[in-house]
Amino acid sequence: SIISTSGFEDVPENENAIVISNHRYFGDFFLLHRLAIEKRMLSFCRYFAKDSVKYIPIFGWGIYMMGHIMVKRNWNRDANRINKTFRLFLRHKLPVWIVSYVEGTRFTDAKQQESHKFAQDNKLPKLQNVLIPRTKGFISAIEAFRNTSILGNVYDCTLVYYHPKRGFGATPSLLDICLGRLGEFRFHIHVDRIPVSSIPDNPE
Repeated sequence: SIISTSGFEDVPENENAIVISNHRYFGDFFLLHRLAIEKRMLSFCRYFAKDSVKYIPIFGWGIYMMGHIMVKRNWNRDANRINKTFRLFLRHKLPVWIVSYVEGTRFTDAKQQESHKFAQDNKLPKLQNVLIPRTKGFISAIEAFRNTSILGNVYDCTLVYYHPKRGFGATPSLLDICLGRLGEFRFHIHVDRIPVSSIPDNPE
């Protein structure tokens, strides 16, 4: 198989979770959906998505109508909408994977430089393969579901892309997909299953 996994053997089927992931590529959701299919949760994936996406004909309308969590990256505007969505899941005890690309944007060399500057200014480690995460949405999810029976774990997913000639981090282009070149790539998904109860309750 061109897709390999590690850590996912510890994840049971039909378990609600907060799913966080790095964001290398517009098609990252294909890998996460591969896991969701295996664990019978594909229909219950709900993503944090940019509010502007809902204006894309057909695709964006579908995301909006399916109840994904639309955000404008303005916490004062987003907080009420996010918490309202969480209350809906709690009230009706709905099955859900709440999926967040916590970096907030796709990984690029320019974004990595910005991340390194932010890390330096805030005395944080300079990460080489991922960006410093944006934490407010994640913290709000943890606070909403802590001490509830509906959701007890975080799946921390790391997505890795590899091409024998282009190296690690190389992702397929649209042309690669159209010409059937996906078989040249290798994809790996590592998952750490972390109990919410083990995560500190201090936002810092």
